[in-house]
Amino acid sequence: DADTEFGETDDGDNSVEMDTAIVILPPPVDLSDLINKANDALKTNKDTNDTINANERARKEAEDLRDTAEQGRVSAEEARVSAEGDRTKAEEGRVSVEAERVKAEQARTEIEITRQTNELTRKDNETKRVAAEGERAKVEEGGKIEWISGSFGSHVSYLYPESDLVGRGASAEFTGVTFAGHGQSLDTGAKMVHMAPNTSSVITTKSISKDGGESYYRSAIYIDKKAKGSKASVSCESLMLDSLSRSDTIPAMQIMTDDCDVGHEAKIGRISGDALFYLMSRGIPEDDARSMIVSGFANPVSKELPLEYAVEMNNLIRLEMKAQL
Repeated sequence: DADTEFGETDDGDNSVEMDTAIVILPPPVDLSDLINKANDALKTNKDTNDTINANERARKEAEDLRDTAEQGRVSAEEARVSAEGDRTKAEEGRVSVEAERVKAEQARTEIEITRQTNELTRKDNETKRVAAEGERAKVEEGGKIEWISGSFGSHVSYLYPESDLVGRGASAEFTGVTFAGHGQSLDTGAKMVHMAPNTSSVITTKSISKDGGESYYRSAIYIDKKAKGSKASVSCESLMLDSLSRSDTIPAMQIMTDDCDVGHEAKIGRISGDALFYLMSRGIPEDDARSMIVSGFANPVSKELPLEYAVEMNNLIRLEMKAQL
């Protein structure tokens, strides 16, 4: 600090007296250290800025890599979706091809079944033809042939004998009984061929159907133009025991001359309720009454049979009726 003192003067003295001022300064400072520190600070600040810039560049690079990776992921997802669509289309194509293969296999199976069915039908028809041709009788002048047929129990049956009346006065008779039950198809009948004058033939059949059984009667009468004075009689009667059964009559006649006598009669019916009521009113159980009616229906045929055949036929009818009842 410097102190200055001013002295007073006399009024008459114009001179000024001044004291000396003393100034005290601090010691000199060495600025090189400060400059070094400032340079170090600047260098540190530069390094920090470089680090910040490097970090920013690294962040930008990382961001770019992230964006690239995201684009790659999106592209991969799109590729996966496209591949899934292609796989779905390929699967649909495979399913379509498999469906077509199944259809083709079904068609092939149906064709094979049809072929086998046709082959079985052909063999069956051939068997029937051979059987029919094998069951043939040739009747000379004055001769007589009698056919007796009883069809019971077989699953499928075909009986069709033929009588060739080649001599004058020859005759033939066919008598048959058929009883068709559940799952049975019985086809019976006869063929009469009149080739000579004054020949005669008689066909008498009785068929009974029950539990959905099927009975077929077929006949063929041929009278040649040389068979003048010939006679032919056909009688077919069918009895159905329920609404499931079936009975068909298939007659055929070929008459080549007017000088002949030919008759055909066919009847199809069911058990009469009145007859069943009458028997039951006499104390006969319904089952026995039905059996009696059926036996009575077949009686006209059984009377024409030899005794042992008639007894056997009646026993078979009773057995069939018990199975049905």
